[in-house]
Amino acid sequence: MKVIGLILILLSSTLIGLAAGKDLSERIAAMEQVEQMLQLLRGELRCSYIPFPQAFCQVADRVASPWKEFLRDLSVRLERMSGSRMQELWAEAVDGLPENCGLAGEDRKELSALGKELGYLDLTMQLNTLEHFEERWKRRMDNLREELPAKRRIFRCLGICAGVAMALILW
Repeated sequence: MKVIGLILILLSSTLIGLAAGKDLSERIAAMEQVEQMLQLLRGELRCSYIPFPQAFCQVADRVASPWKEFLRDLSVRLERMSGSRMQELWAEAVDGLPENCGLAGEDRKELSALGKELGYLDLTMQLNTLEHFEERWKRRMDNLREELPAKRRIFRCLGICAGVAMALILW
């Protein structure tokens, strides 16, 4: 019975390490979705010359959840414009993203900060703002991609080592 318990401890700690590596992959995938959303938004603004609420609605039709809901919610809030500024509405929408959207806390902060730069400049400046944000976002994704194999290996090894250590302590 004791051996079965030790095997279960080893197995569960290994799975925790593997799950941590999977979370990194999901984070990169979520960041890619944000990048795609912003590229579509920039294209919509550049080609259609439409206001943000309409641009958000049009882009929402071409992106997956939770970004679809994010853009639709933001569009509705902007249409109502209950005395709030774009910065506040954008930050509220980012805060309203589900916890399992894949973004880490620092990614959410970065995305929320984008709202401070949107909504008050002319079209050219809006497009430049989105482009510069995309460049920074892409650099972050590239750094994560470079670190991914090493971090996965570390998480897997830490999971196994923690399981072995716990098994030895309990033995």
